[in-house]
Amino acid sequence: MPRIPAINQYVPREKSLFVVCAVDADVVAQIRSGRPRWNRAKWDASVVDSLRRLYSRVEVIGVERGDLSALARYASSDAVVFNLALSATPLEPAFAACVQFGGLRCTGSGMPAIALANDKIRSRILLAAAGVRVPRFIVLAPGANPTHIDLRPPLIVKPAWQGSSWGVARDSVVTTRKGVLDLARRIWNRFDEPAVADEFIEGRELRVGLVEGAGRKFEIAGI
Repeated sequence: MPRIPAINQYVPREKSLFVVCAVDADVVAQIRSGRPRWNRAKWDASVVDSLRRLYSRVEVIGVERGDLSALARYASSDAVVFNLALSATPLEPAFAACVQFGGLRCTGSGMPAIALANDKIRSRILLAAAGVRVPRFIVLAPGANPTHIDLRPPLIVKPAWQGSSWGVARDSVVTTRKGVLDLARRIWNRFDEPAVADEFIEGRELRVGLVEGAGRKFEIAGI
């Protein structure tokens, strides 16, 4: 297993760095009150608290869907945007693109990487072409009604373009064609996008955090 560096290796030296933490607009008030109620607000608040322990100037802005005015006033500044906004939504890559287009430095991946990672169809096609094993799957466009599904059950049905676990629930693993189509209809109605049915892979799920250093060398920060 690769060496896991000590976390203090990543403690910043630029204490005077100006950090703008971009979060979803609906959690801003909870974060500023110091008493966040929703889990999403609590997670974002913990990041803001950590940033404030590291940097002398940290501001929180709320990003509304389709409204980037809160970001515009920083376009000519030397701020670094710590991006937590619109996470795992179809608007996430567009927001990252707007930050970059505005000339601001930003944490996290850029627009192409986010868009591709959230696309369960194109990302798997590219991974398979590169020799990476992916589950067998089919794409169910809105209104599709295949008479036969040539996959081995159990199957898990997900939205094609939502990030993280959006659209996945406790009943998203099914064993029949009817179950697949029922879940696909639910996704079509909720998200207005295709559904993807995968052969369910049973096992542990590991999330690995990577930090990019000098020379585009990546190191594992945590598992």
